Amino acid sequence: MKQGIDYFPFYLDLIEDRKFRKLRSKYGAVSVLVYLSLLTMIFGDKGYYLNYNEQTRSDVVWEVLNHLRGKNEPEEEEITGIIEGLARDGLFDWTLFRAGVLTSCRIQKVFYRITCARKNLKMDFSLWLLDEAEMRAISGRSAVLENFLKQEDRSISSQNRSILEQRKGKERKEKERKAEREACASRTRQKTFGKYGHVLLDSAELEKLNGQYGEEMVHKAAGLLDEYMEMTGKRYQNCALAIKRWGIEAVKERGGGKNKNEKNGKNEKKSGFHNFSEQAFDYDAIQRAMREGKGGDSHRADDAQKTKKDKAEA
Repeated sequence: MKQGIDYFPFYLDLIEDRKFRKLRSKYGAVSVLVYLSLLTMIFGDKGYYLNYNEQTRSDVVWEVLNHLRGKNEPEEEEITGIIEGLARDGLFDWTLFRAGVLTSCRIQKVFYRITCARKNLKMDFSLWLLDEAEMRAISGRSAVLENFLKQEDRSISSQNRSILEQRKGKERKEKERKAEREACASRTRQKTFGKYGHVLLDSAELEKLNGQYGEEMVHKAAGLLDEYMEMTGKRYQNCALAIKRWGIEAVKERGGGKNKNEKNGKNEKKSGFHNFSEQAFDYDAIQRAMREGKGGDSHRADDAQKTKKDKAEA
């Protein structure tokens, strides 16, 4: 028996809905497209709600991404952020969202209006947001209304929502405590790298970096980062990201890897960590300056040349 519906009305004021203001300013017009994609999934599946819990969340996000495939398609993290924003801004019921369900009064009114003539619909009234008056305002003849009135307690919906909210509150606190324990465990698993021990990497980060760049290259980049942090006093919350973004390039520029200049037979060295706004430390330039200073090789060469010239004139 079909549960979903084949169409749903598109309200002309949807795009200009004030509830989209924050989302559009943060994510752009893609937030509206994500909402329309979710409506399609809701109405086409259960008809009035969609499961969005730990077991189904990745599948929902994947299907939304599949609807939005193409140029400038959003990332998974962006989709999850938009969906949560839709619930926070009232386009989905926030209480049921926290219980792992996507629905709203507007969605259920649409479903109720279109299915008035249907019989034997499977309903979960613990997720139903409409009361008797709201349903009668749309139609007094509906199997949904009849089944709703047969409930022993007509306020079962609001009661269950309260129970769900309390239960989810406890689950949320437990998740927060679990996340904190995992973060502490992750910090204890971190190893120090470099002479001064400023670079911290856990086993997962180290394994990923070694697989991408090689163990030797990663250790050299960690050493350079450690020296830089010691000289400048700068500290990083994510040393793996710093190594990936410019630490590896710094090793290559210091002779630890091949670059375009080496392929062309040139031996041009650049200062490591040159992408930083702080002053770069060019050790080669310091050595050249020392050679060209007083008592340096260049002055001895000049003196020898002058002596040779004086002898020739004599």
